[in-house]
Amino acid sequence: MEIARALGVSLPNTATAQELMNACSAREGGADADHSSLVRALEAQSGHELSNERV
Repeated sequence: MEIARALGVSLPNTATAQELMNACSAREGGADADHSSLVRALEAQSGHELSNERV
């Protein structure tokens, strides 16, 4: 992201993904979670659970 900013390149989807990853790592156990934690972060932000099954 730093290089993109330095070059004046806009990466909106990358920025959104980075914010979601930050939200994941801020949640309990987030530092040890895999990419499926992105779904859990979106569920928490939306207040809507996609599935109650946790693997």
